[in-house]
Amino acid sequence: MNRTGMRCTFLCDRTAWTMMIAAAILAIVRGPLPDVAYEDAFFDYQKLTWKENAEVVMLGDSRTLVGLSPSVMASELKPRRIRNFAFAAAGYSSDYLNAAEKVWDPATDRKIAILGITPRSLRQLSLKSNQVVASSASLTSTNVWKARCLGWAKTTWAPLDRQFLNQIISGVRYDASEHRSSDGWLEPRASHIGHAESLNYYKQARKDPISDEIVEGLLAKVREWNARGIQVFGFRPPTCAAMESLEDDFSEQAFAQAFEAAGGYWLTPSSEGLVTFDASHLDRDSAREFSARMARAISATESTLMAEMGAR
Repeated sequence: MNRTGMRCTFLCDRTAWTMMIAAAILAIVRGPLPDVAYEDAFFDYQKLTWKENAEVVMLGDSRTLVGLSPSVMASELKPRRIRNFAFAAAGYSSDYLNAAEKVWDPATDRKIAILGITPRSLRQLSLKSNQVVASSASLTSTNVWKARCLGWAKTTWAPLDRQFLNQIISGVRYDASEHRSSDGWLEPRASHIGHAESLNYYKQARKDPISDEIVEGLLAKVREWNARGIQVFGFRPPTCAAMESLEDDFSEQAFAQAFEAAGGYWLTPSSEGLVTFDASHLDRDSAREFSARMARAISATESTLMAEMGAR
């Protein structure tokens, strides 16, 4: 890095520390910081410390993180407490699956797991480079405090956000691209981001094949949860046609058959009319619509299962 770059980084970091100190002082004077002031790290830290507060837990990578809104689904699945426990780039490691179990309320007898299955979540790459691993490794009380204060500072003064500075330099108008909800949903607010970069990223990811070890470990957990009376639903988060073509090394049909043989229920709600903002993730309106479709599919499956039980 050249001297100019080092000086810019130093100034940005010094400004960040100044704003965090200011945030701490204001917190003392004005009370708790608002819950909407989430920094990326604090958002992940909060989710990793959830315990025993849900009946329905959603797992997956960023397509589930962005694509499923617990509040929208709750309106269809009353009176369920639903949490989105998905993380960016998450893979289905045993540690991740076990961590999700802590989110269920042990008092409820209607535990549900909803698994968003993408090809990337089944690749070895997803176990090495993902937000669950990164956030878990840095989960300390000091880092939680720093992340929350910085989140508040960025919300209060936009120039503190390096994304803002980068977009000013590039000549692109700044706009908040996401909102972090307390139920774990990362609500997208960007209308369009260049698709080429995203498609190229997943093209590179495809070089890492689907892992039989990860698939079998996931199916073993589905069997375990099923034996414990936990309903497990799986689905493939919708994306654009170009992305699906890139990910054709994953056979959804074969995986769905194995998933149902393990005791899970594979859902295929319609993706008609849904739009991505970056070639990979659904935009806000599509995410809300897909959340409603998923909730209705789960409700219909539960009704069918209850009818079958009643007929026995």
